[in-house]
Amino acid sequence: MELTHIAKVLMQTGLTPIGFGILMAVNEGAKTQVHIARKVEASTASISESLRAMEDHKLVTLSRSTEDRRVVIPTITQEGKALLHRVSQAFL
Repeated sequence: MELTHIAKVLMQTGLTPIGFGILMAVNEGAKTQVHIARKVEASTASISESLRAMEDHKLVTLSRSTEDRRVVIPTITQEGKALLHRVSQAFL
């Protein structure tokens, strides 16, 4: 599959390639921004910014850890799962 096709599909959804990777990581169980950053090879600052934007678009919810208030825990929403499904279907 061509990279341009992948980019077009992502543009139609409003996700950037890094955003898609972040959403996939959250869906696969990544629990913190540090785990996500390691998985998608990005800085925690860019992960934080992307997660806030995804929360604004209702793709994830963000909550604080009860053990360490500095830690933000992302959870994928039904809207986020539906978006991942739509993108995945475009590649079949």
